[in-house]
Amino acid sequence: TADGGAWCFALLQNNTNDFFENVSAQVILLAPSGETAASQTAFLPLDILPPNASLPVFTFFPNAPSNATMQVQILSAVPFDGTGYLPASLNNVVAQISWNGLTAKVSGEIYLPPESKAAAQTRIAAVAYDKGGQVVGLKQWDGGAMQPGEKAVFSFQVSSLGAAISRIEYAVQSR
Repeated sequence: TADGGAWCFALLQNNTNDFFENVSAQVILLAPSGETAASQTAFLPLDILPPNASLPVFTFFPNAPSNATMQVQILSAVPFDGTGYLPASLNNVVAQISWNGLTAKVSGEIYLPPESKAAAQTRIAAVAYDKGGQVVGLKQWDGGAMQPGEKAVFSFQVSSLGAAISRIEYAVQSR
């Protein structure tokens, strides 16, 4: 960032058929000499990492050393059967990327099926990628409670912290 901070993203891939909850990772910034300059725990934007999905852990270092490199080590990932999460889905999702690629407006609907229980919380993670597939931005949107059979409209903006946004991927969670 302009004030000497650094946002760090590390994309975690779940290549299994299991859900994982309480996912965290240690993000370590190394000085050019190889010494540890800073270290923090990073978390996903959602509480779960679904099967065959990817989400980034993220953290912010307010005083990042220049020319630092990043190392990531997974600290926790608890497998579970998905119990407690509801089958919410996203419909009619549109991403409008700005002319310079540095922001994108995303909008659409969250749908909770009629056979579902009521949701106390709904959340969307929108992950922005550059043309090389690197995470360049992330937005977590909280939508609140929903009733079964209900649709909720969402609209928010995602910004890039680096290169131009090429595409956006979404994940939804409802509890």
